[in-house]
Amino acid sequence: MAEEVSSLIYAINERASSTSGEDIFKLTNKSARAIKKLASLCKRDTDFEEIVDSLYFIVYEGSGDCKRLPSPPPDFAMDVKFLRTHVRHDLDHGDERDAAKPTSRRVNAQKISWKASPSRMRPRGATHS
Repeated sequence: MAEEVSSLIYAINERASSTSGEDIFKLTNKSARAIKKLASLCKRDTDFEEIVDSLYFIVYEGSGDCKRLPSPPPDFAMDVKFLRTHVRHDLDHGDERDAAKPTSRRVNAQKISWKASPSRMRPRGATHS
């Protein structure tokens, strides 16, 4: 995943800087560390959480909280944001309007192929033993 994300960021920034003179994703030392983390295996729940944090930092914060992305932001950017909300925040702490928004755990679980944590993952096609 690290190689793919790095290549995509490079391609997007090259295209954007050639037309507008500005990168979409601002890379910093923290970004470099986050990209490196994407190459890690998820052996524990905390590993998974760190990868989600890395994706969030690269995609959401790296794009200026999506301000340098098209409006409305692409689905992938919002998926990363909501995935991190799922991993790091209690989604039941908002008011009733927040709870009714379609950015719940159920919606995101349908859009991504991961389970809630690596301890509950198994390869696609695997059956219970």
